Amino acid sequence: MGGGVVAELASRPDYDIRAMVREGSVIDRIGNLPVDIARGDMLNEESLPHCMKDVDVVIHCAVAKDPGSSVVGARNMLRAAKRSGIRKFIFLSSVAVYGSAEGEIFENTDPLEPVNEYGRSKLQSEADCESAAATEFEVVVLRPSIIYGPHSSLWTASFIRRVCHGWEDGFGEGGEGFANLLYVEDLVNFI
Repeated sequence: MGGGVVAELASRPDYDIRAMVREGSVIDRIGNLPVDIARGDMLNEESLPHCMKDVDVVIHCAVAKDPGSSVVGARNMLRAAKRSGIRKFIFLSSVAVYGSAEGEIFENTDPLEPVNEYGRSKLQSEADCESAAATEFEVVVLRPSIIYGPHSSLWTASFIRRVCHGWEDGFGEGGEGFANLLYVEDLVNFI
């Protein structure tokens, strides 16, 4: 997701882009783009100020390996953004905050009880964003649905791999329902 956002913004002449990447991360997708690469880690608050120096907008779309770390990382990013004078903070949440809701969900639909730790972590980070926005700067929370497309290991590559290896023989009842799929490039353009 982050690589797609960086690539899209780098293609527009109106923006100077700084991409924060963890030490040791592979940057093949963005390494040749006209962007400033800043090494930092959302779980290491001391690494963040230099990443946000002279930045107006932060787009936070990183996800940690475990939900608890995602909450800590989002909090660290929010605190660093406040201290750095960021104007706008865009946080990528998830429809997972709606739990097992059925039917139509609208922008003003209140979240339900998420059914897993991932959804609960996104809901907690949204609450942290709301608190920050009440006192400091503009915060935008986006709740994308199921994101698929190139570089999507969860909703694209894993299914293709299972089909190619003969491990997928239909989706059973799971294939009978509706899913709100969102192509990654459409989300990137929206952001």
